[in-house]
Amino acid sequence: MTALEKIQLIKTKPFLTLEDAALYLSLSTSTIYKLCSQRKISYLKPNGKENFFRREDLDSYLLSTRIPSKTEIEKLIDEQIDKKYEIKKYKKNKRV
Repeated sequence: MTALEKIQLIKTKPFLTLEDAALYLSLSTSTIYKLCSQRKISYLKPNGKENFFRREDLDSYLLSTRIPSKTEIEKLIDEQIDKKYEIKKYKKNKRV
């Protein structure tokens, strides 16, 4: 089975094994273990044995480590400045 076929199969499974999760995230199994021990990835451990992962949890992990672009940061800063300006303007008008 090729890596592409394995990934296609992984997309149909509701729960992934450690090896599946490693392939899905393009990480080594030891890195997955490390992330589990650091509680950075949620996992299931039925009967205290093998770790299983929900694909949604792995997706959440990937999204939680997202780094915003420079444009996104600038937009957030502009929004905060606008918000602060509106608050000052409101307070000034309220005093009058």
